[in-house]
Amino acid sequence: YWADADAEPAPDRQFWRVAIADGSLIGVSKASGRNAELGGGYVAELAVLASHRGRGVATALLASTFEAYRQAGRTWGGLTVDTENTTGALSLYTAMGMEPTEQLFEHVREVVAAPTAT
Repeated sequence: YWADADAEPAPDRQFWRVAIADGSLIGVSKASGRNAELGGGYVAELAVLASHRGRGVATALLASTFEAYRQAGRTWGGLTVDTENTTGALSLYTAMGMEPTEQLFEHVREVVAAPTAT
């Protein structure tokens, strides 16, 4: 298990994309090497400043990343999303033609801290 957990491929910077507005970084698409051996690509992080969301920045970043995958001979690209994400990420991915391939469930339990000695 631990070997797999530490086996995340290194960043694949040739597929990284940034968005700049007025000289400032406002968004980024960071790819990792995950799925490369399967002919695909993996976007490990897609982020846009809250002040610039809803303007097509994430769409442009993701489209550019996927085009770079295509030009490199890759046949698909993927990412992971929290379905409870309130930023509209899930609808963005659906609008871009992405389809879910698996669903994960996270189980949590509250653990109350022990009282500290006074």
